[in-house]
Amino acid sequence: MSRGLLKSLHRIYEPHLSFTCTALSFHTRLKPANYSAGQIINSTRIRARELQFIVKGFVSVLYTHTGQRPANELHPNEIYGPQTYFGDAMLLLPDAVQLRLKVRVVCSSRSCHCFVLCKHDYEALREVYLPIVQAMEKQLDRLYV
Repeated sequence: MSRGLLKSLHRIYEPHLSFTCTALSFHTRLKPANYSAGQIINSTRIRARELQFIVKGFVSVLYTHTGQRPANELHPNEIYGPQTYFGDAMLLLPDAVQLRLKVRVVCSSRSCHCFVLCKHDYEALREVYLPIVQAMEKQLDRLYV
């Protein structure tokens, strides 16, 4: 292959290489998770600091007014399905903040398949790929933080 062709190929692919590496790095940070019907995904006792992307299935979010009283499982407050996410408030809170969840997230379909981004991996991405994290934070709901 001639040097001229190598230089032109290098100029064409170099700008896209950074994005490809970033996308692959982000994808490897996502871990698969599977839940069965009725399984509690997050609650007062679990307090997981994770952002979960739903691929298949549904989850119900049940609010409680106090951490002691059980949530009403017959009437969920919110339901999330495929191509949605939940847990963004938990991801945005600093680790130093102590909290008591007044919510229970339960698998409401036969099974639910998710990809999980934990707080530790999110902070690692923040240090290395700040533009991607800033773009993500524009989409996350800060209403509960």
